[in-house]
Amino acid sequence: MGKKIIVAGAGHGGLGAAAILGSRGFDVTVIEQKQRDELGYDWYDCTLAENFDAVGAGRPDEDSLLPMKEIYYFSPAKTVLVKPYKRIFKKAVYIERKLIYDLLIENAEKNGVKIIYGVKILSAVCDDERVTGILTQNGEMKCDFVIDAAGMDSPVRRSLPEKFGILREIDDDDTLFTFRAFYRNNGAFSALPKYCAYFYHCGHRGFDWVINEGDYSDVLVGALGKLDEDDVEKTLEDFRSDHKYLTDEILRGGQYGKIPLRKTLSKLVCNSYAVIGDSASMIEPLSGSGITLSLNSAPMLADAVCEAENGGYCEKDLWQYQYDYFNKYIKMILHDDALKSLLTEIGEENLNKLFTKKILSAKDLYGGKMSIPEFIDKASGMISAPGLVPYFTKLAVRLKKIDVLYKTIPEKYDETAIAEWINKYDSF
Repeated sequence: MGKKIIVAGAGHGGLGAAAILGSRGFDVTVIEQKQRDELGYDWYDCTLAENFDAVGAGRPDEDSLLPMKEIYYFSPAKTVLVKPYKRIFKKAVYIERKLIYDLLIENAEKNGVKIIYGVKILSAVCDDERVTGILTQNGEMKCDFVIDAAGMDSPVRRSLPEKFGILREIDDDDTLFTFRAFYRNNGAFSALPKYCAYFYHCGHRGFDWVINEGDYSDVLVGALGKLDEDDVEKTLEDFRSDHKYLTDEILRGGQYGKIPLRKTLSKLVCNSYAVIGDSASMIEPLSGSGITLSLNSAPMLADAVCEAENGGYCEKDLWQYQYDYFNKYIKMILHDDALKSLLTEIGEENLNKLFTKKILSAKDLYGGKMSIPEFIDKASGMISAPGLVPYFTKLAVRLKKIDVLYKTIPEKYDETAIAEWINKYDSF
């Protein structure tokens, strides 16, 4: 082997794929613009401990994990509170972002991966047919294959020729702009649940939460399209009026960020190139985390790269990565995308009706199967709120398309069939 692979960016999926390929004898280099100690936000995220098995990394120590919280959901008017759907909390854990990076970087280096920090990536380097390397602040770096793990604003993906067919720009309306900080609590009693999430809170189209951990609270403010300091301050002021224990003293975090909140890109590969993680919009919208999808897609990508080596890493041979990913995750991806569209398009007034008429439950939010009595209850709610019917008719049509898209993913590379499938997926 010995073929040279560059991983652009130290994303979770990119580090995972790098470690696997390094263990199989490839010459792998990760180029990351941040310094080592700058990687990982100063907070924790939700994932499964078993996800680290997918990339051969050791699992985190049990005492470093926190159990997933049972989140209660408020209607925009804060008049209805939806109880948690407990099934999703059985295995999920919270883990420090910096610990995730410790595990993934140690695993990559153990498998011979070279990691170069503090080098800014400017663009892809391409010829007429393929990606041939990357351009950095220090000049061109040539290679046989590029893995793009440089995040949702990846300069590699954004600079690809249009004819390569990879989506270059993620729109602001598909981006959750966030502010997250951990605030000290003052010990004041509150009758509200410890873990509360809000839709359309304070008039912004998005999703916020307050997670009370006793001595401190984890606060997230998230809005689609835009989020400025005034929006954040207004939201925090409202939180403090309801959650009296919340002070204005920041203990950790206090950072603004961006999360791609759209379905995964419809095309993940072209000649000598593949995209993974946030750069591919591999995200679970209702947790705001792409760690699970990124880590589990890493071995799929590594296997495809190994199989494609003799073919020069052409798109045809790399297609197996895309097929394996969508074959496993497309139903979840499109269910979440359809629900996200409903919640963001329906408007604040109608969303309040979804809660008051008991049409929307936590089980619905996380894709749980609906029983016949539950369906009857929801139908009754719909009848009493006819203004909701057009939105749910649209949702029903979209959900019906999911099985069709799942069953028609081309398993074998066929340009015509793939183009047709991509067109249907993009228009979902």
